[in-house]
Amino acid sequence: KKGTKIIAVIKGNAYGHGQNEIAKILESYTNYFQVNSVEELILLRKISKKKTFVLGYIQKEDLLKTIKLGCILAVFGIEQLKNINKIAEKLGVIQEIQIPFDAFLGREGFLLSELEEVLKEIKKSKAIKLFRIYAHFANIEDTLDFSHAQKQINEYKKALDLAKKFSFK
Repeated sequence: KKGTKIIAVIKGNAYGHGQNEIAKILESYTNYFQVNSVEELILLRKISKKKTFVLGYIQKEDLLKTIKLGCILAVFGIEQLKNINKIAEKLGVIQEIQIPFDAFLGREGFLLSELEEVLKEIKKSKAIKLFRIYAHFANIEDTLDFSHAQKQINEYKKALDLAKKFSFK
């Protein structure tokens, strides 16, 4: 579909196929890369400057290094968000972030009841830009019973509607 963006997921050594070998092949076919850790980002930066999502949690002591490498960071808590904002302000950059949303998976991400506080904090942060809110859908491929998938989709839509109320697009 026109306008569709592609993210090449190369975490875990590109699922055992060689992270940078696969990144070199996909460089001209993808809009973004996705890794899981600062170590994977460091390795990727040896061959690519392409916009990259880091989905794993980055420890406080690694935030400066990670932000300097350039990426879109996943945020898992208010304290982490504040630390990212402080570091980005010191560096004079606007740090793009992504918010994991728990749409009835139960593994990671903010619940709908927590999301408003997170969005308020992002609005207050001078050096933070919300890039996306994402969710992991479980059992989405079950074509016989789509009820759980629909429940997840509905919950995700509520998260997006809440973000719109805060003027996030």
